[in-house]
Amino acid sequence: MHCKNFSLIDRKDGLGYVLSPAYDLLAVLLTGIDDTNETAMTLSGPGVYDDETIGGYDRDSFVSVMTESGVDLRYANTIIDSIIACKDKWFEIIDISFLDQKMKSRYMDLINERLGRL
Repeated sequence: MHCKNFSLIDRKDGLGYVLSPAYDLLAVLLTGIDDTNETAMTLSGPGVYDDETIGGYDRDSFVSVMTESGVDLRYANTIIDSIIACKDKWFEIIDISFLDQKMKSRYMDLINERLGRL
């Protein structure tokens, strides 16, 4: 089992795919595990750097993978925008979590950094 998955759910109601509301919630970078890969697999292309770490992602890589998988471009952008729109809710949940203040701050910084790519 690994901590780097993305999951889409086919709604089967003609509205296409939605991001799973909860899937592998652990941010591996916060655990102390020495793992510099940002995803378990590349989203597209070779994606492996000279130091053999797996490359990250940005909006273009997500859009590319989704559209190549048959998701309409407009809907792909809507999915990404929905992820970004959840930022305040994520922060609320982190704020009431069992994490100490330092870990909460690190988690929020990580979310800000990753959402900044999208």
